[in-house]
Amino acid sequence: MIAVNVSVIIPAHNAADTLAETLESLLAQTYRYWEAIVVNDGSSDETDTIVTNFSKKDPRIRIVGQPQGGEAAARNTGINLANFDWLLFLDADDWISPSYLERMTNAITSDPSLD
Repeated sequence: MIAVNVSVIIPAHNAADTLAETLESLLAQTYRYWEAIVVNDGSSDETDTIVTNFSKKDPRIRIVGQPQGGEAAARNTGINLANFDWLLFLDADDWISPSYLERMTNAITSDPSLD
């Protein structure tokens, strides 16, 4: 099977209350070919600190900051920094099940008509 690399884009504005759970759901993935780009969209809370601590645990997680521009602008920033062609947009208060990326990439590789 060909490995499908996935860039997970996470816009975050004052997301300190929920972001750790979101990032834990990524660390729990059974699929390992991913990166996470957290776009700190002008937060005034501990969003930066939380992501920095996670990036020390796993270098696939990185953070970039920008002045507050809204969720769409943050997503676009993440897209521009993505290293991979396959994108997953995840909000800073969402989480995914541990097998989500594995199931998603299996579906992609088993059906060449998917884009």
